[in-house]
Amino acid sequence: MKNTPNTKSQQGFLLIEVLFSAALLALVIAVIAGSFSSSYRALSASRKSTRAALLLESKLSELRRTGIDAPDKGEFEGEAAIFTWQAAPAGDCADTLCPVTVAVEWQVRGAVRRVSATTLLPHAQNTAEALRP
Repeated sequence: MKNTPNTKSQQGFLLIEVLFSAALLALVIAVIAGSFSSSYRALSASRKSTRAALLLESKLSELRRTGIDAPDKGEFEGEAAIFTWQAAPAGDCADTLCPVTVAVEWQVRGAVRRVSATTLLPHAQNTAEALRP
């Protein structure tokens, strides 16, 4: 009788193959989880920036109606309580209008974020005089 090597096909997986597959799967899952986390943070930052821009537009409309005695500042109420606003002179005043920078600020992980716009706004006293009959 001849000794012939066993030529049966391999059945199942080797332990090293299983460990390699598990490590590769864990790496892929970690990358995907990191991607989701990063996307969520970016979405949250985008929502806050958009909300701040809308609050800035709202505050500018209000200040156009009522006028302003710059500098002035305040806080928003309700759901927008994390945001604050401030208005400061941005140059020399003309007859009835002054250049004013209005900013909306909020904090994200200890850093202050800001959205601002510079425009011409009337003084509060000029607005009150214009509203008199």
